[in-house]
Amino acid sequence: MAEGIALTLKPGEGWRHLGSTPETEPVEVVLRSFDEPVRFATGATSRMPDGEPVVVEPGSGARLLGLHFFAMTADAGGPARVLVRGV
Repeated sequence: MAEGIALTLKPGEGWRHLGSTPETEPVEVVLRSFDEPVRFATGATSRMPDGEPVVVEPGSGARLLGLHFFAMTADAGGPARVLVRGV
């Protein structure tokens, strides 16, 4: 597991593929949002999420189980800084 990846998501860019696992079984990944609400979801492939997204509010985090992980800003606010652990 990586220590963590810091990213900035920009409004209007759509879903960003955060990474995947080489495992064949789902793994747990944690996303923390610092500035803006962020949608966080999983997918069976790296093309698009197919799981129900959760909204991560600024100052909080969420854990999801899956193979491929995606995030995008939840509204048209400013850029959203996030930290991702587990991919």
